[in-house]
Amino acid sequence: MNSRKFCRQRFGAAGLAVLLLAIVLLLCQAHPAVQTEPAAAAGPRSVAVCGTPFGVKMFSDGALVVAFADRYSASGRENPAKEAGLRLGDLIISAAGRPVHSNDDLSAALQTGQGSAVTILYRRGGHEYTAQLTPWADASGVYKAGLWVRDSSAGIGTLTFVDPVAGTFAGLGHPISDVDTGADFTLLSGEIVPVTVTGVRSASPGTAGELRGEFLSDILGIVTGNDATGLYGRWTAPAQSVGTMLPIAAPGEVHTGDAELWTTLSGRTAQHYTVRIERVGSGGQEANRDLTLRITDPALLSATGGIVQGMSGSPLVQDGKLVGAVTHVLVGTPAKGYGIFADTMLKMAETYNQ
Repeated sequence: MNSRKFCRQRFGAAGLAVLLLAIVLLLCQAHPAVQTEPAAAAGPRSVAVCGTPFGVKMFSDGALVVAFADRYSASGRENPAKEAGLRLGDLIISAAGRPVHSNDDLSAALQTGQGSAVTILYRRGGHEYTAQLTPWADASGVYKAGLWVRDSSAGIGTLTFVDPVAGTFAGLGHPISDVDTGADFTLLSGEIVPVTVTGVRSASPGTAGELRGEFLSDILGIVTGNDATGLYGRWTAPAQSVGTMLPIAAPGEVHTGDAELWTTLSGRTAQHYTVRIERVGSGGQEANRDLTLRITDPALLSATGGIVQGMSGSPLVQDGKLVGAVTHVLVGTPAKGYGIFADTMLKMAETYNQ
């Protein structure tokens, strides 16, 4: 019998399966790394914690109604804007079909009708409405609506952090609002610049204090979001040495007890002061009141009387991690205030820079 034929007959399908199984077992013994190991959990996100002052310049996406100007005639007080149903805090988006971003835009639109009714598109409480406004002419023949509008805003705040990897920044911990109406500023464009703090007006019970400073010309970043939780944008300046790299704490890691507040009371360099976090928990519908804190540092209390305007956004550091930022002061007790979780600000910074 042919031996090769015999082997093929004896070593059929069953034998081939046994041989393949043996080869697989040998490979597994020679290469134990084929066993999959679970991936290591990612560590907490780290950012450059700042506490330095910045100036913000913002231009509105519309013209905000901030005051009315009545005139008197034989028939009494007149005001076209009021008669059309406009209120303080309304944001005028267009007039006579033209976009409105400034008082000049609104004035130009009113002149087109030569005294006839002009259609006004405005925003109130997140909804858009239209109104028919019939302007009157002043002594020089210029048509007016009987109102004052604001199209820009500027102020001082504190930078909470810069994320050098994502190229983003976060500050304030609350929105920029109009000083006259309290309405949140609707952003068209904006930028932040460095500020040198030149002085402090101290707070006292019932009276808010403030940081005073000088704006510098260098642009640090472009504002992309003015949100209930803070001011956000793209960081465009060099990120080297902008702050101290620290991990961001998860909300569950934040606890009552001692912490540090990083803020700047003179020049452009942040200092560290002691505070005590007295409450940790959800602020309910107000996302920027997650923490209640009290200033305990004698030097800070002596210099400011507590939390003052311009300190909003000052980082709160606990156990070597960024846990939050200052957002509000209790005007009746300026040594006390509120804060927001840093984790919330990080998520919002990512949202506004996708």
